[in-house]
Amino acid sequence: MLADQAMAEELYESIQEEEISFQEVAHRYIEDVELRRKGGYRGTVYRKDLRPNLSSAIFASDSSRLLKPLQGDQGFHLIFVEEILKPKLTEELALKIGVDLFNGWVKEKIQEIEYELSN
Repeated sequence: MLADQAMAEELYESIQEEEISFQEVAHRYIEDVELRRKGGYRGTVYRKDLRPNLSSAIFASDSSRLLKPLQGDQGFHLIFVEEILKPKLTEELALKIGVDLFNGWVKEKIQEIEYELSN
């Protein structure tokens, strides 16, 4: 994250012109030690874990590319999208969805019963 928009844009242009790599920028400017060591690589990031403005920009990209600087809460992000993984409904995921839906239904029923008992 960069506090200054002008710096974010300058670094973006430098990466685009191949004067510096994304990993070098990450190594120089990221404060988080572990993330810096990984060259800015966060691994798989889920859409639900991103702020809406970041999510829409990232998932609008259709291939591996560097996004223009995006404003966050505390500064500007330089984001390199390596790959957009298409969701797959596996047996494990289907089971998790079923369990989540069932747990939601049970909570709803418990609240209804508690309401009826309190009246």
